[in-house]
Amino acid sequence: MASPGYHQALAAHQAAWADRHVDPSIAAAIESHTRALREASRHAFPEPDPSDQPSRIETARAQRRRASNATHALAQRGARAERAQRDNTTADAPQSPACGERREPAETIPAGVGSTPRIRPGPRPR
Repeated sequence: MASPGYHQALAAHQAAWADRHVDPSIAAAIESHTRALREASRHAFPEPDPSDQPSRIETARAQRRRASNATHALAQRGARAERAQRDNTTADAPQSPACGERREPAETIPAGVGSTPRIRPGPRPR
């Protein structure tokens, strides 16, 4: 429930708005300009066609993403295996050597035996 003054002001505003007339040539120019801008926008930014094949850069990005994910999964599996081995052997492992003592390694693994090939990971996906 609005006050009578509000209704009076609203009526005066609507009456003043109705009295305004727009020059038809200006309205036509505005419509033409708006149509031209929309057409230019459609030309510059076309709607993607769902049947199109991905572009070469999208294909390359997907390939790098898959390689990065594979490398990341491999690193996680290795870290989990290392942690599991460390957790299983810590109870049986001898205490660390006293200060100044030197401990020889239990076994030496030759280079290249049992190692995985080095894969340089690409950028991590966000």
